[in-house]
Amino acid sequence: MEHNLSIPVPITWVPLATTADHGVEFPVIKISDMVRHLASLGSLNKLFGCEPEDGIQTTLLEFWNRFSKEVPDHQVFSANLRGEISLQRAIPYMVHGDEGRCFKKKGIMLVTVQGVIGKGTRPFVERFAEHAKDRKRRMGVNIGGHSFDSRILFAAMQRKFYASNPDTRSYS
Repeated sequence: MEHNLSIPVPITWVPLATTADHGVEFPVIKISDMVRHLASLGSLNKLFGCEPEDGIQTTLLEFWNRFSKEVPDHQVFSANLRGEISLQRAIPYMVHGDEGRCFKKKGIMLVTVQGVIGKGTRPFVERFAEHAKDRKRRMGVNIGGHSFDSRILFAAMQRKFYASNPDTRSYS
């Protein structure tokens, strides 16, 4: 707290099934809580790269139009038809897990979320440097720049929680 390095986002505890006898509660940051916090700061653009929030709706509609051709039965489309969501405000994201090493070279799994739409990779940006309209139309992925600007931590899990029991990898 002394250096103001925390944010007012609650930690949620979810059950992990570790054995038939008992489960373990594990801390995660719910994506909805983090998105709510980003919205309160006016920083939702972290979920879709560098484009301003007011210009993203057309891009989102185009993304979902293209996605519907690949995965027409995705739940987002039925939710849209029921009026539960609006596709021009539905920000697509992906989940990424990667094992790294921490203290004493022990394994740690970092699970993060990042928006799908973004400014693109360096080669993508360079290829379309002179044609910004083409670059936007082709929709780069949200992986350019520093990871702090595009990734949201969901969970950090020590290896002991997932190495011996593969079922702990798929919790809800």
